[in-house]
Amino acid sequence: MPFPRAGAPATVGEQAARQGWAPAPRSGPAHTPPRGQRAVPVGDGTALRVLRAVTYVLVSVASLLFILLVAWGVVSYLRLSTELPRLFGA
Repeated sequence: MPFPRAGAPATVGEQAARQGWAPAPRSGPAHTPPRGQRAVPVGDGTALRVLRAVTYVLVSVASLLFILLVAWGVVSYLRLSTELPRLFGA
């Protein structure tokens, strides 16, 4: 006979708390800086925006270069395949 389920807890933490072995919740932050030091302020994200834009441009250029190299390779192969029989007298 299966155990009755009366609304299963949503998270592992809730399951642990119901079973009585979860650690007590913390009241403070997970990390506090030592005395005399300030927490590093979070910037406005300008550097990340610039980095994202530069990455986008570089990936786009690399993709276009790859497409051009593949097209050049196909054209070179087709030229070579038509010229080789003529060079060797076939």
